[in-house]
Amino acid sequence: MIKPSDLIDFSKKQSNASDEVARRCGIHAAYYALYHDALEWAEQNGFCFNGGESKHKQVRDFFEGHQDRRAKAVGHILKAAITKRILADYHLEKDVGQAELKTHQYHCQMGMQDLNSLKKACDESNKTA
Repeated sequence: MIKPSDLIDFSKKQSNASDEVARRCGIHAAYYALYHDALEWAEQNGFCFNGGESKHKQVRDFFEGHQDRRAKAVGHILKAAITKRILADYHLEKDVGQAELKTHQYHCQMGMQDLNSLKKACDESNKTA
């Protein structure tokens, strides 16, 4: 079984790729690293998929509606990241350069760092409860 960290590691390996296919795969992998990390935290903290709208949007909305600033930041990063992932996966007529991939990876990693901070805060809260 793979973990979100495996996906971000794969994405990083695409950073200096000379071919656009690899860069597009890197964007895709970075988004899904962040998404699956976020989904795991959300499910452990009250998120429940209710059908209708896409699960991706519901996860994003869960974070954007959260009172913790780090969670809100994750929601905003998810929103921007899915736009890049859609570009990489569906808009083949648009060029995806190395700078675009690296910026996307950076933002996804920042979101994952915010999630890690949230996880630690929850762990500390559970220890004192």
